[in-house]
Amino acid sequence: MSDEASTDDVREAFDPTPRVPDRDVPAMARRLEATTTSWVEGHADRFDPFRWEDKREQNLRRKAFGEAGLYLLHAHELGGGDDLQSLSSVVADHANDERYFRLLQRRPTMVRKFAYPALYADRSGNLRDDRLSGRLTELLNDEAVWAKQRTSFERFDLWHVAKLSGVEPPFSTDGLLAGSPLAHRPDPFRATAKDVNGLVHELMFWRNLGMDAAGASFPDEPAPGGDLREVLTLLLFRYVAEQNYDVGLEVVMSAVLQRTVAPDLVRTFVGHALSRAEELGYLPKSESSLDSDPRFERFSASASEWATHYHANLVAGFASRVLCDHWDEFVAESAPAENHDYDHEDLLKMGRMVEALMDYDLQSGARRLRDLAGTSVAAAYPEAFDAAVRFLRNQRRPDGTFGYWTDVRSKYVSLTGDGERFDEEIVESTTEACSAALAEIDQLASE
Repeated sequence: MSDEASTDDVREAFDPTPRVPDRDVPAMARRLEATTTSWVEGHADRFDPFRWEDKREQNLRRKAFGEAGLYLLHAHELGGGDDLQSLSSVVADHANDERYFRLLQRRPTMVRKFAYPALYADRSGNLRDDRLSGRLTELLNDEAVWAKQRTSFERFDLWHVAKLSGVEPPFSTDGLLAGSPLAHRPDPFRATAKDVNGLVHELMFWRNLGMDAAGASFPDEPAPGGDLREVLTLLLFRYVAEQNYDVGLEVVMSAVLQRTVAPDLVRTFVGHALSRAEELGYLPKSESSLDSDPRFERFSASASEWATHYHANLVAGFASRVLCDHWDEFVAESAPAENHDYDHEDLLKMGRMVEALMDYDLQSGARRLRDLAGTSVAAAYPEAFDAAVRFLRNQRRPDGTFGYWTDVRSKYVSLTGDGERFDEEIVESTTEACSAALAEIDQLASE
């Protein structure tokens, strides 16, 4: 359960930007891209996949090198990249390095991780060794590469690499979607970070991250499988409250490409990400990530900063370019929130309510839900509010109390030896808060 007081104290820094016309979002996106591009360029040498001292750094740099290849390919295809000369040089030089060729030869099933630098070098006219493009084609036509056990989003990633390489994947689109969350609408209140990561990456790969790559036939329609507006809206509300810019911008990009989520909510998130990026000179992964990460305690201060935040700054570039290129179509095709007169502070309140319920802090979530009942922001985002009400109702147990506390109760009893006290302090107070919230919501609905 979350500590409500401490989380609220942290979030006092949230300063929602004033509501602006939709046409201003591409301008904000260009500023966000400029700031994060400058930071990425200043750390270009850290994307070198062959400079490392321990295994953790090796894995991180090679992951970042592959992502940088896709980042540069995206900028190249969408008409940008002029301000990425240092990163381009690092990626193109190493894509032509004999060691990179040997890495692909040695680890062929890792082609989805290592292919993007070669694809970027090829598309940008910087590939000096024709063996590499031929080797990619050979790998992607090798059954063993496709036989490797992968998660759903990893299959989407490999499918994406194959399509960009001009190789037809050995399964149909229906086969790709069969085991995907796109075919089975996920529940954001129960989704793990891994679930969210898979969902947004599948949405991005489905639309080729907004690129119109010549010779690669990607769908130009939103992913099938039902309306994901509710899911993406709830997730974006959470990341507004959590101030998680890394994952939040991936949700933004997915929502824009999927042509869903109200533009005003997207604009609010982008505006705050821009404010933090311009204040710090880079975009932090999240507000909580500004503390030191114990995973990188052996790194120098500058290396630790890069390791923690590089991905968020790459994502900011992807999202900014998608916003600039697709904003008009997104606004035209997505259903906006109804024209209600809510304050942007209300968006944060909605986000805190969603976050509390997703963290299974039912007391806090119920109180926040009750406070939002009948407000303009609840009326503007009925899919988010109604989904939260449904989730809370589903936490009512057969005996009328609220909350499924199997592990929490066991831990409490092991520490205190008092199960009755748990029932009094947790179950009864939770039931009181949830019952009062639902009663008031039902009363308002009946009026």
